[in-house]
Amino acid sequence: MIAGENRECACALAWLNVAGALGLLGEEPQPRGKLIVQEIVHRTLAQALAGHNAAAGSAARMERPVVMDRPADPDGAQITDKGYVSQRQVLINRSALVELLYAQRAAAGVIVPGTAGRTA
Repeated sequence: MIAGENRECACALAWLNVAGALGLLGEEPQPRGKLIVQEIVHRTLAQALAGHNAAAGSAARMERPVVMDRPADPDGAQITDKGYVSQRQVLINRSALVELLYAQRAAAGVIVPGTAGRTA
């Protein structure tokens, strides 16, 4: 879920592909709070985003994502009647995570493209 309206850069709230994570980790990812924070997941995403950002124009860059522990919540109006994810509701319902993305210093659990998997 892309965040960034009226902000200096685009960031994202991401859901983990559990099957892909199982292949990468060899086990189910374990959340810490509301985020997935395994170093190998963060390192893999940081490297992929660094490659993307190196080839992308400024409008297509992704500065900081977090990987959330839970997918969109139909009970929280994050899924529409037609089965689409509601960006507005996800960003409203998870506003504390959005604020983590835009903290001056990358907060714990925030992925920074190009880092070796470090989370601040």
